[in-house]
Amino acid sequence: MCLVLNKNSKELIAETDIVCYKAAYRSFKVGWDYFTTPFQRDYVVKLCNTYNSNIDFGTEYGKRLKNHKRVSKQTIERGLHSYKTRYACIKYNEGNDKISLIKCIIPKGSTYWVGKFQNYDGYASTAIKYLEVFKTGTGL
Repeated sequence: MCLVLNKNSKELIAETDIVCYKAAYRSFKVGWDYFTTPFQRDYVVKLCNTYNSNIDFGTEYGKRLKNHKRVSKQTIERGLHSYKTRYACIKYNEGNDKISLIKCIIPKGSTYWVGKFQNYDGYASTAIKYLEVFKTGTGL
């Protein structure tokens, strides 16, 4: 999952904790409060812990225009991705009974960017803290 940035996107610093939402698979082999992230399945996270990441940028190429040039958008490939709203987290993961949905925060002082996952608002940040599960999935 890449966060697609718009032309006005810029690096921001969280002035307060920012509530956000994540989707992850419950990792029963490790423990009831451990999860693996869908796009980096070897990355195990635990509720109530804070995680950090670097940010790596990339480019997403869209459809070809009439002049045969491709539309390109800057993306964030690596970073801690999350949804801006609970609704977006639910809708993007609708129909996947294996996945759990988790309320998180981007901690005050963290660097973050705002963009889109498909048509849903989201963030990519350098830090995130997993708080509580609001929809429990069956796990992997």
